[in-house]
Amino acid sequence: MAQQVIVVTGAGGLGLAIARRLGSGRRLFMAEFSDQALDNARTSLRDSGYDVECHLVDVSNYQAVEDFARLAAAAGPLESIVHTAGVAGSAMGPRKTYEINLLGTANVVDAFLPFATRGTSLVCIASLAGHSTSLSQELERHLATAPRDQLYSTKSSMWTQQALCNRTA
Repeated sequence: MAQQVIVVTGAGGLGLAIARRLGSGRRLFMAEFSDQALDNARTSLRDSGYDVECHLVDVSNYQAVEDFARLAAAAGPLESIVHTAGVAGSAMGPRKTYEINLLGTANVVDAFLPFATRGTSLVCIASLAGHSTSLSQELERHLATAPRDQLYSTKSSMWTQQALCNRTA
Protein backbone atom coordinates (compact mmCIF):
# COMPACT_ATOMS: atom_id res chain seq x y z
CA MET A 1 0.00 0.00 0.00
CA ALA A 2 1.32 3.44 -0.94
CA GLN A 3 2.22 5.87 1.81
CA GLN A 4 -0.42 8.52 2.53
CA VAL A 5 0.42 12.04 1.34
CA ILE A 6 -0.11 15.23 3.33
CA VAL A 7 0.01 18.53 1.40
CA VAL A 8 0.57 21.87 3.13
CA THR A 9 0.70 25.19 1.30
CA GLY A 10 2.48 27.90 3.23
CA ALA A 11 5.64 27.11 5.19
CA GLY A 12 5.31 29.88 7.76
CA GLY A 13 4.50 29.32 11.43
CA LEU A 14 1.00 27.92 10.96
CA GLY A 15 1.88 25.79 7.93
CA LEU A 16 5.00 24.41 9.58
CA ALA A 17 3.11 23.55 12.78
CA ILE A 18 0.43 21.74 10.76
CA ALA A 19 3.09 19.89 8.77
CA ARG A 20 4.69 18.71 12.01
CA ARG A 21 1.37 17.60 13.46
CA LEU A 22 0.06 15.74 10.40
CA GLY A 23 3.26 14.69 8.63
CA SER A 24 4.61 12.04 10.99
CA GLY A 25 4.69 8.65 9.24
CA ARG A 26 3.39 10.15 6.01
CA ARG A 27 4.88 11.62 2.85
CA LEU A 28 4.76 15.39 3.23
CA PHE A 29 4.58 17.86 0.34
CA MET A 30 5.02 21.55 1.13
CA ALA A 31 4.54 24.56 -1.15
CA GLU A 32 5.74 28.09 -0.45
CA PHE A 33 6.62 31.17 -2.51
CA SER A 34 9.48 32.32 -0.25
CA ASP A 35 12.84 30.57 -0.79
CA GLN A 36 13.90 31.35 2.75
CA ALA A 37 10.72 30.07 4.42
CA LEU A 38 10.80 26.93 2.27
CA ASP A 39 14.48 26.24 3.06
CA ASN A 40 13.86 26.76 6.78
CA ALA A 41 10.88 24.39 6.73
CA ARG A 42 12.76 21.76 4.71
CA THR A 43 15.76 21.82 7.05
CA SER A 44 13.67 21.82 10.21
CA LEU A 45 11.41 18.98 9.08
CA ARG A 46 14.18 16.78 7.65
CA ASP A 47 16.31 17.29 10.78
CA SER A 48 13.30 16.05 12.77
CA GLY A 49 12.97 12.92 10.62
CA TYR A 50 10.08 13.89 8.34
CA ASP A 51 9.82 12.61 4.77
CA VAL A 52 9.28 15.99 3.13
CA GLU A 53 9.42 17.30 -0.41
CA CYS A 54 9.36 21.08 -0.76
CA HIS A 55 8.41 23.10 -3.84
CA LEU A 56 8.50 26.79 -4.69
CA VAL A 57 4.92 27.56 -5.71
CA ASP A 58 3.10 30.86 -6.17
CA VAL A 59 -0.50 29.94 -5.30
CA SER A 60 -1.76 32.86 -7.38
CA ASN A 61 -0.49 31.01 -10.49
CA TYR A 62 -2.98 28.24 -11.32
CA GLN A 63 -0.58 26.31 -13.56
CA ALA A 64 2.05 26.22 -10.81
CA VAL A 65 -0.51 24.93 -8.30
CA GLU A 66 -1.84 22.35 -10.76
CA ASP A 67 1.70 21.08 -11.45
CA PHE A 68 2.31 20.82 -7.70
CA ALA A 69 -0.99 18.94 -7.24
CA ARG A 70 0.01 16.42 -9.94
CA LEU A 71 3.38 15.80 -8.26
CA ALA A 72 1.81 15.28 -4.85
CA ALA A 73 -0.91 12.99 -6.21
CA ALA A 74 1.66 10.92 -8.11
CA ALA A 75 3.45 10.20 -4.81
CA GLY A 76 0.46 8.41 -3.26
CA PRO A 77 -3.10 8.85 -2.08
CA LEU A 78 -3.85 12.34 -0.78
CA GLU A 79 -4.96 12.10 2.84
CA SER A 80 -5.08 15.82 3.62
CA ILE A 81 -4.53 19.09 1.80
CA VAL A 82 -4.15 22.06 4.15
CA HIS A 83 -3.98 25.49 2.55
CA THR A 84 -2.39 28.08 4.84
CA ALA A 85 -0.64 30.27 2.26
CA GLY A 86 -1.66 33.88 2.57
CA VAL A 87 -0.44 37.40 3.16
CA ALA A 88 -1.60 40.08 5.58
CA GLY A 89 -1.56 43.82 5.32
CA SER A 90 -0.82 45.93 2.32
CA ALA A 91 2.95 45.45 1.89
CA MET A 92 2.35 43.66 -1.41
CA GLY A 93 -0.48 45.95 -2.46
CA PRO A 94 -4.18 45.21 -2.82
CA ARG A 95 -4.00 43.35 -6.14
CA LYS A 96 -1.33 40.85 -4.99
CA THR A 97 -3.07 40.42 -1.63
CA TYR A 98 -6.25 39.54 -3.53
CA GLU A 99 -4.42 37.20 -5.91
CA ILE A 100 -2.77 35.26 -3.09
CA ASN A 101 -5.54 35.23 -0.48
CA LEU A 102 -8.61 34.70 -2.65
CA LEU A 103 -7.50 33.50 -6.06
CA GLY A 104 -4.76 31.37 -4.48
CA THR A 105 -7.34 29.60 -2.34
CA ALA A 106 -9.55 28.94 -5.37
CA ASN A 107 -6.50 27.70 -7.29
CA VAL A 108 -5.60 25.21 -4.56
CA VAL A 109 -9.17 23.91 -4.31
CA ASP A 110 -9.62 23.63 -8.09
CA ALA A 111 -6.20 22.04 -8.69
CA PHE A 112 -6.44 19.42 -5.94
CA LEU A 113 -10.10 18.38 -6.16
CA PRO A 114 -9.57 16.16 -9.23
CA PHE A 115 -7.03 14.16 -7.19
CA ALA A 116 -9.14 13.85 -4.04
CA THR A 117 -10.61 10.47 -3.23
CA ARG A 118 -13.05 9.22 -0.63
CA GLY A 119 -11.58 10.23 2.71
CA THR A 120 -9.38 13.07 1.46
CA SER A 121 -9.67 16.22 3.59
CA LEU A 122 -9.14 19.69 2.13
CA VAL A 123 -8.93 22.54 4.63
CA CYS A 124 -8.35 26.24 3.92
CA ILE A 125 -7.19 28.43 6.79
CA ALA A 126 -7.28 32.23 6.92
CA SER A 127 -5.85 33.16 10.30
CA LEU A 128 -6.92 36.82 10.27
CA ALA A 129 -10.46 36.25 8.95
CA GLY A 130 -11.82 35.93 12.48
CA HIS A 131 -10.91 39.55 13.18
CA SER A 132 -12.63 41.04 10.17
CA THR A 133 -15.94 42.71 9.60
CA SER A 134 -18.74 41.03 7.71
CA LEU A 135 -19.03 41.35 3.94
CA SER A 136 -22.27 42.18 2.20
CA GLN A 137 -24.46 39.22 1.21
CA GLU A 138 -23.89 40.03 -2.45
CA LEU A 139 -20.10 39.91 -2.08
CA GLU A 140 -20.23 36.76 0.07
CA ARG A 141 -22.37 35.07 -2.63
CA HIS A 142 -20.00 36.20 -5.39
CA LEU A 143 -16.91 34.94 -3.55
CA ALA A 144 -18.56 31.61 -2.74
CA THR A 145 -20.02 30.82 -6.15
CA ALA A 146 -18.09 32.60 -8.91
CA PRO A 147 -15.85 30.43 -11.08
CA ARG A 148 -12.15 31.00 -10.42
CA ASP A 149 -11.69 33.04 -13.61
CA GLN A 150 -14.56 35.36 -12.63
CA LEU A 151 -13.59 36.08 -9.03
CA TYR A 152 -11.88 39.24 -10.17
CA SER A 153 -14.62 40.50 -12.45
CA THR A 154 -14.65 44.05 -13.77
CA LYS A 155 -17.91 44.72 -11.97
CA SER A 156 -16.61 43.73 -8.57
CA SER A 157 -12.84 44.13 -8.82
CA MET A 158 -12.38 47.30 -6.81
CA TRP A 159 -15.12 46.34 -4.37
CA THR A 160 -13.62 42.87 -3.87
CA GLN A 161 -10.06 44.15 -3.52
CA GLN A 162 -11.08 46.72 -0.93
CA ALA A 163 -13.09 44.22 1.09
CA LEU A 164 -10.34 41.61 1.06
CA CYS A 165 -7.60 44.07 1.94
CA ASN A 166 -9.68 45.40 4.83
CA ARG A 167 -10.16 41.82 6.06
CA THR A 168 -6.44 41.12 6.12
CA ALA A 169 -5.16 44.46 7.40
